[in-house]
Amino acid sequence: VDKMAARDADTASLPETPEAKDKDPLAPPKPFVDIVHVRKAPLLPDGMGSLGTRALHIKAHIGSLDQEPVLARLDSGANITLMSEDYWKSIPGLPAPKEGLCIKLYHLTGNVRVLGYIKMMILAETTGHQLASFELEAYIVRDMKVLLLMGKDFQTTYELGEVFTLPH
Repeated sequence: VDKMAARDADTASLPETPEAKDKDPLAPPKPFVDIVHVRKAPLLPDGMGSLGTRALHIKAHIGSLDQEPVLARLDSGANITLMSEDYWKSIPGLPAPKEGLCIKLYHLTGNVRVLGYIKMMILAETTGHQLASFELEAYIVRDMKVLLLMGKDFQTTYELGEVFTLPH
């Protein structure tokens, strides 16, 4: 399969926007001025690089600023956003789950069951110390151990990515 056909198959159902026309993922990269070699921190012995790692996450208030912030995992392996039933029940004012897609979850441990989806607001602090408000659609999952997994649906809807600063 050539790259253009694969890309067209992946985006066939998406509406084309003026912004999308300018962002061709297969376009050659712009030339770089400098290559900066970044040091690892902390320095671990070879073969031990995964020790002490944690999932990429954001600190978020679910529903309102009155709610205590939680660490919401940004999960690049999940297509959809998932919230544990216990966590959903603990937040006053969230809507009842609505019937959504018929979903089977393969990589969550235990005997989990999808109850439906809800829409809500989340607030997260930006690197510029502002609050960003997002509408979130999350499927409620019974017996899920993690409070909130932010799937690729959330990340791509808002075109989120990691921003980092190089050491001086």
